[in-house]
This record gives sequence, structure tokens and C-alpha cells, in this order.
Amino acid sequence: MSQQRDLPESMAWRVIGRLESGQTQRSVADAVGVARSVVARLWNRFQETGNVRRRPGAAAKTVALGHRTKGVQPNSTYRLHEGGLYARRPIVCIPLTPRHRVARRRWAAEHRDWEQHDWSQVLFTDESRFSLECDTRCVLVWRTGALEITPHLFVKGHNTEELVGWYGVELA
Repeated sequence: MSQQRDLPESMAWRVIGRLESGQTQRSVADAVGVARSVVARLWNRFQETGNVRRRPGAAAKTVALGHRTKGVQPNSTYRLHEGGLYARRPIVCIPLTPRHRVARRRWAAEHRDWEQHDWSQVLFTDESRFSLECDTRCVLVWRTGALEITPHLFVKGHNTEELVGWYGVELA
């Protein structure tokens, strides 16, 4: 498999033709001899623009660093990293209403004085959600490595097919 990141236009149109005829991205990538990511990126570009040509200005700017070449990052990115900020996926959570907060405080107050034997009768549960669709609409936000829960980082999820798994932990 070659290491090229983009295909000549004539080959790109052949790839699109194969994809439109119903072949999978994997089989097309194997047949053409390129990485699957090249085919996926080409298909996304075609769906967004209706064309296979690269968007203007999409070529990576590079700078020689000794024996290797590295993409140039804007100075602002370096400054943000120096300040401890990194690109992260936004936290997705369900917004709590004031009624939820009151109920949580009440529950915490009722269980403040519980002993070990009281907690041994409780089953703690949690759920995990796994999306069956590729989430390419996710926007990165800048935050520190430590998890900061601030309202401007909350993003409401969108309706997708997803798999939900529940698990429980019992204190013995």
C-alpha cells in the first residue's frame, strides 16, 4: 500500500465511481492500493463539494526541521499549549435543572450519616453510550488537561443510533 495522501484527479473519479456503484471503502482502497483514509477523505470531499479536487489552500504548509519535515502550526497554538490548553472534544452531558439539583442535595443530606453496612445494600450503576455512526460533526474545544466542568463546554448530543450499556458495582 502506498503512502500517498491524495490521488490524481483521474484516479479519484474512478474511486468515486466504484463507491457510487456500491463497493465498500475498504474494497476500493485495497483495489486501488491506497490507505482507507485516502478513500474516506476523498468520499467526504466529494459529498461536501460534489468534486474530487482539493479545496483551495488545503495543501499543508511545511517547514524543514533538520532531516524531517513538519507541518507549521500557528503561533497561537504554541502559546495555548504553553499555557496548558489543548484541543479536546467537548463534554457532552444532560443539563441539570434546578429541580434535579434540589433532589440531589436532598438525597446527599439523607445519606450523609450512613455506615459501611448501610452502603453494602446499595448497587451503584452507570451507563456507557457507544454511537453506531461516525461523529464527524464534533468540534474541538480548548481546555486544560484537568477536567474542567464549565457550562460553555457543554454540547447537547444529536439524535443518532447508539448502543447503551449499563453496569453496576456493589460494595461488599
